[in-house]
Amino acid sequence: MWLLILGWVLFLSAHLSPGVFGIREQLVAKLGERLFRGVYIATSVTGMVGIIAGKIIAPEVEVWDPPDWGARTTGMLVLLGCILFMGLFLPTNLRRLTRHPMLWGMSCWGAGHLFANGDLDSILLFGGFAGYALISIWSLNRRGETGDSEKYALWKDLVVVIAGMVAYGALLWLHPYFSGESII
Repeated sequence: MWLLILGWVLFLSAHLSPGVFGIREQLVAKLGERLFRGVYIATSVTGMVGIIAGKIIAPEVEVWDPPDWGARTTGMLVLLGCILFMGLFLPTNLRRLTRHPMLWGMSCWGAGHLFANGDLDSILLFGGFAGYALISIWSLNRRGETGDSEKYALWKDLVVVIAGMVAYGALLWLHPYFSGESII
C-alpha cells in the first residue's frame, strides 16, 4: 500500500502544487522553464508508475461491500467519462458546456469505479483520480480558465459521442488484460 500512497504523493505534488498553491511561476523563475518541465514530467511519470505498481501489489483490504447495482452505475459513469474525455480532442459544443471535459470525464471514471469496488487500494486509486480531477477543475476555474464560446455543428457532437462509445467498448474488451477483471 505504501507504494500506491507514495505514487499519489509524487503525482499530486507535480500536478497540483504549481497551480493550486500558485508556485509555478516561482519554480520556473528558480529552475528555468526547461528544467521545471523536466522535473514536472519525471515526477509525474514516477508517481504514475508508483500508483500502478502500488495498486498491483497492494493487499486486498475490503472496506465496504459494493451494492448489486454498483456495476451498472459504474458502466454508465465510465461511458459518460469516455464521451467527456473525447471532448478534449475534438472541437464540439461540449466545450461550451464545460471548460474541462477531460477532467470531468476522469471524475466520472473514478467515481463510477467506486460503486463497484470496495477495497482500499481501489478506493485510493479511483477516488484519488476523481478527487484530483475535481480539485484541478476548481484550481483552473479559480485561475480564470475560460470555456469555448464558439458554436459547432451538431454532427461534431455526434462524432464525440461515437468516439466515446468506441473508446468505452475498447476499454470493456481490454479490461481483463490491464486489470485482471473481466466485465463483459
